[in-house]
Amino acid sequence: MLAQRDKVGGFLQLAIEPRYLLAVPNQHGLVYEAILKRCGLAPEDIVLEFSAGHLGSDGRLAAAVHNFRLRGYRLALRDPALSRDVAAVVALQPEFARFDEKPNGEALAACRQAGIAIEVSGIETADDFAVAQAAGFSFGLGALFGEAKSDCRPTHSEQRVAYNSSSLSGAEQ
Repeated sequence: MLAQRDKVGGFLQLAIEPRYLLAVPNQHGLVYEAILKRCGLAPEDIVLEFSAGHLGSDGRLAAAVHNFRLRGYRLALRDPALSRDVAAVVALQPEFARFDEKPNGEALAACRQAGIAIEVSGIETADDFAVAQAAGFSFGLGALFGEAKSDCRPTHSEQRVAYNSSSLSGAEQ
């Protein structure tokens, strides 16, 4: 998912496999960073997403997330209601919680109380969009917003500055 906010301050949300987080012993995000840099993106432009159902007692996952965050990556947890421990979801302090269905219940309330931005997927119609807006969801995705495209627009200006750079040297829009 690519979220653009008037070309400046947008982000690219990437789903990642939690097994990757557990398999890499250290330097989490270093390889991603090298690849993204060639695309004109920085870690601050990226939100890493994985299922909250993978949260558990293995401290390596929390350590990996912490290491990614030290590099500037942001975090989204998908389906917080799948976690056996909603407090563990909140403790990771994700910037986003993505619900694949119309969210309700304890997980939604806990995420909202913690100030986590709520994403909802499955917005296929104008009615779905109206329901999401009325419920106060921050972000949404679905066919209503357009189908995925194989052609991509440039990620940076002729001066090689990322369009969505929020740095002081970012492109003026």
